[in-house]
Amino acid sequence: MKHLFLSPHPDDAALSCGGWIVHLTQAGEPVEIFTLMAADMPPDTPQGAFVVEHVERWNLGPDPSPGRRVEDARSAEVLGASLRCGDLVDAIYRVGADGRLLYPDLPALFGEIAPDDAVRSRIEAVARDLEPDVILYAPLGAGHHVDHQAVRDIALLWRNLHPGAPILFYEEYPYTVRDHTAIEAARGLLGLDTAAEICPMRADALETKIRSIACHASQIPTFWAGVDAMADDVRQYAGAVGDGAPAERFWRPLAQTSGDY
Repeated sequence: MKHLFLSPHPDDAALSCGGWIVHLTQAGEPVEIFTLMAADMPPDTPQGAFVVEHVERWNLGPDPSPGRRVEDARSAEVLGASLRCGDLVDAIYRVGADGRLLYPDLPALFGEIAPDDAVRSRIEAVARDLEPDVILYAPLGAGHHVDHQAVRDIALLWRNLHPGAPILFYEEYPYTVRDHTAIEAARGLLGLDTAAEICPMRADALETKIRSIACHASQIPTFWAGVDAMADDVRQYAGAVGDGAPAERFWRPLAQTSGDY
């Protein structure tokens, strides 16, 4: 059975699940990363300060989206996974009915999904289009980024459409480092009783995960001073999750047995 990782943005699967993806692909399991918010920036996007800040920092040209897809493809290749890119627009580019940016600053981006956000109307359709015979991995919503909330809601609807289908929620690194309450807050909003699944990483898988994250060069400055700082941070967090041995952590609905995946 295929393992399908829902990734809101081009870097999320590598950041949060890269070690487990390497474990699966090296074991010969079919793995696909589905990056949902991968569409081009609409040409009429208002060039507000928040958009300009991201475009300049990412240094991928006037529309960073094509460059981010290239980074995503390189990262997936390192992990040994196939890649599918969706047609949803990144939150920072989305506008409301009045034509204004819906998420013009960090508080809005990490707040609630706006009532007139067009992504709301796509959640059901995307969920119905997902194949039923997969093991699904989806963001927990740790950090409360609006795009992560939307993809989490897609996964929850998919689960309701396919009762008993195996699903695991991943905790979003590095938001989980920046806010130590993020995981419990997200679990509370999930609406499911969940238990932790600790997935150990071999040393080579951890280093492959780091290489895959480094492929997302445009995103490194958002969180770290450079690639070396990122690598140190990833190793430290993986060791903390595994209580001294590198690991990643997922959250499994209690009605689902761990053997399902």
